[in-house]
Amino acid sequence: MCTHRSLLLTLLTLCACGHKDDDDPQRRPECPDCEECEECPEDTGDPCSEDSGDPCPEDTDNPCPEDTGDSAEPPPEPLLVAIYDDGEGDFPSAWAEGLDYIEESMQAAGYLTERIGRDELNSEPGILWGFDALLFGGGFAYPGYTLYISGAGKARIQEFVYSGGAYVGICAGAYFVCDDLYYEGIPIGDESGYNIDLYPGTCGGPVHEVSSYPNWAPATIEFPGHEAYDGFDTPPFEMQLYYAGGPYFEDMPADTEVLATYNDDGPHQGLAAVITRPYGEGRIVLWGPHPEVLQVDTAPHVSMEVANRELYATVVGWAARGDEE
Repeated sequence: MCTHRSLLLTLLTLCACGHKDDDDPQRRPECPDCEECEECPEDTGDPCSEDSGDPCPEDTDNPCPEDTGDSAEPPPEPLLVAIYDDGEGDFPSAWAEGLDYIEESMQAAGYLTERIGRDELNSEPGILWGFDALLFGGGFAYPGYTLYISGAGKARIQEFVYSGGAYVGICAGAYFVCDDLYYEGIPIGDESGYNIDLYPGTCGGPVHEVSSYPNWAPATIEFPGHEAYDGFDTPPFEMQLYYAGGPYFEDMPADTEVLATYNDDGPHQGLAAVITRPYGEGRIVLWGPHPEVLQVDTAPHVSMEVANRELYATVVGWAARGDEE
């Protein structure tokens, strides 16, 4: 250490410490680690700081603070979710109680929600701008969704998803966007308004071994494992979800992924119950069963787990955030 004046003078020609006289009140602080033939660090105003790119000294009573996470990037903005609600128009077809359940599920996850009406969707360009996801619940896909939502309204949904948004449909909200549709074995074509075609595969229903509309019953749904609910539980796992005539999915295009299957004994066991596929820059997720419902009056003896809603919200978040996660 350069702590003695005599040693300092000896090394002046070899080590450019630049110290002045001890009596000089403007003398630079003593160089703490001046070794032979090595220049002292530049005067940074901190005598204990070497020119290492790190202003915090290693050997002091006040080491650098540990990373507490306070300097990390701020958390992402909460998702903004639009919920389709046609309760104010002619022939309201969205199940009102179900919309409340959907809203409760999203808000419990910290998402922001706003309801979008039929008139707004049909008449206001840019009505979906700024939303991360559009949610359609159960009810009557025909004719309320298929015929009362105009061509312009359907085009706005298509554009929203194609440009990066997420569409998540439950039961009737899933049937609504199917291209090839069968119900009770009867084909239902574009003349009934099923022409939005976000899912160019086959939707069939109901799953008779569980129930058929208007009857509600718990369905056993198996989740084999997918990044959409990664970390939610250890796959494969089963959950009981309410079912009331929703679709199963067949003849799926190659880009479709199965998130869950029906697992009650019967002819539909193993068929897809929840699916996802990309659509342009966005993504759709379609549910046959109802993850948002915890209790219905027609099945008072059955009460579902709150975890169902948590899983639903998790999948909505995955679909909406896409590559950001």
